[in-house]
Amino acid sequence: MNYLVVRTKLQAIISLRLLEYGYIKKPFIFISLYQYSVDEDNESVAFYYDKIRSFACEERTIVQSAGFVKYVLLFVLCFFRSFVSRGYIFISSIDFYPIAIAARIFPFIRIMSFDDGAANILNIENSYFNESPLQGNNIKRRIAKLILPYGAAQYMREKITSHYTIYPGFINIVDDNKLIPIRIKWKNELSNIDIASLPLNVKKILLGTDYRVEGIYYKDKKIKDIALFYYSLVDVYLPHPMESIFSAGEKTINIMAPAEAVIDYYSEKNNITVYHFNSSAVFPFILNSNITFVDLCA
Repeated sequence: MNYLVVRTKLQAIISLRLLEYGYIKKPFIFISLYQYSVDEDNESVAFYYDKIRSFACEERTIVQSAGFVKYVLLFVLCFFRSFVSRGYIFISSIDFYPIAIAARIFPFIRIMSFDDGAANILNIENSYFNESPLQGNNIKRRIAKLILPYGAAQYMREKITSHYTIYPGFINIVDDNKLIPIRIKWKNELSNIDIASLPLNVKKILLGTDYRVEGIYYKDKKIKDIALFYYSLVDVYLPHPMESIFSAGEKTINIMAPAEAVIDYYSEKNNITVYHFNSSAVFPFILNSNITFVDLCA
C-alpha cells in the first residue's frame, strides 16, 4: 500500500502530477495534514485535496497541533502496512516530527519525497536543512531529542530513496543523483472560470504570504504593513492559501489555480513585475525575460 502525505496546495498540485505521470500507483491512502484546524486554508486548497481524494482508496486527516504520541503511533502503523505490502511513502513535509520519529522506530520503509516550494532549495536556516535537535525541555521534546539528535529533517533526508522536483538545476535536499524532474504546465491549471475572472492589462502583481507567522519584520515594519503599501501600487493581488486579510479587496483575485498559473498567463501577454515575500512561485520563471521579480523580504 502506498501512502501520500500532503500539507499544502503546492504539494497537492505536485502530487496530482505524480499521479498523472504514474509515479504514484494505486491503491494509495491519502493523509491530509493541517496545522491548526481543517478549515484553516482557503477553498482552493480544498479544491485540490478533493481531486486527490477522487483517486485515493482511503483518507486519514491529521491536525498537527492536536496530538503527538497518537500521530507517532498512527504513522508507525502506516509504515508497517506499507512495508508488508511493499509500498512507498510519498511525502514532502519531512520536518514533521511524528513522521520522523515513526520512521526512526520503524525504519524499514521506502520514502519518495517531493518539493515543498522554496524550503527545498533555499538553504537559509530553514527547517528542511536543519540539523539541530528539537528545542524545549518538556518530556515529549526530550524524547524527540533523544530519538532524533540532529532533528527530524536530517534523519528523513537520509531515508529518501528518490526526490521529485519542479526546480531542476537547483541544489535540493538530496544529492543530484536522487532527483527526478517533474514538469508542470502552469497555465494549464487555469480553468475557463478562472480565466474569465482575470482582469486585462495587468502589469504589476503582488503575491500574499502567511501573515499568521509572528515576528517577521522588514526594515522594522511588519510584513502586513509592507503588503498593505504595495497592495495600493499593484494591479492585482494573489492571496496566499493560508491568509485572508486581503481576500475581499477589489484588487484580489480569488481563484482555484495557483499563483504560478496566473504569473504564467500574464507573462505571455505583457512584461510584468511580481512583488513577493520570498515566494516559491517565482522559481519556475527565473529565466523568463518578461518578468521582473522584487522580493520584499530581501
